Amino acid sequence: VRKQPTVRMPAAAAIAAVAPIALLMPELGVADLTEDHGWAEVTRVSTACITGPQNGSLRYADGVPFTEGRNRGWPGDAGALAYRFHPTAASSRSRWPYGCWFYLVRGSGIMVNAGRSLRAASRRDVHAQLGIPCADGGFCTAPPGDKLYCFLAERLGYDSIQVARSHFNGRPEMVVCRGKCMTVRVGG
Repeated sequence: VRKQPTVRMPAAAAIAAVAPIALLMPELGVADLTEDHGWAEVTRVSTACITGPQNGSLRYADGVPFTEGRNRGWPGDAGALAYRFHPTAASSRSRWPYGCWFYLVRGSGIMVNAGRSLRAASRRDVHAQLGIPCADGGFCTAPPGDKLYCFLAERLGYDSIQVARSHFNGRPEMVVCRGKCMTVRVGG
C-alpha cells in the first residue's frame, strides 16, 4: 500500500479541494431544513443567467424575459392541465405571486428568514401538501408545475417553501413567498 504524500494548505483551500459542491450545496433531509422563523443561508441564480432554448436568457413565448416575484410562473407552466386545476393558471399572460427562489447552501453569508415554512422532501411532496396534481413522475415540472406554489402556500399561512431534494439536480431549495417576492417583478 502506497502512502499518499501529505500536502499542507490553508483550511479553506483544503475544504474546497475535498468536495466543493457537497459543502456548498449539502444533501439534506426534511429534518435538516431550517426551522420556522430561523435563518437559512442561501444563494440565488440570477434570472438573467438562466439560459433558454436559444442559449439566450430564458424568455416567455412572446419574448418577454423570465423574472421572479409577481410573474407568469416558469415558462410553459400553463395549458390544459393547469386550467383543470385552476382556470386562471392556464393563461401564459396572467401574473402570479411566484416568489423568489434560492438554493440552500453553506458559506454564502447571505441569510433569509424562513418565517413559517412548508417543508418537503421533494417537489412531489410539495405538490401533495398544496393539493397540486403532479402529471409527470418525480419532478412535477409539467403544467401547472410550480406556478402556484406561493399562491397556495400563502393561502395556507406559509411564508416560504423548503425542498430538501429539488428537481433533477437534487439540490435543496427555498422559495420565499412574502413581501416583494409576491407583489413586484424581481429580475436580474
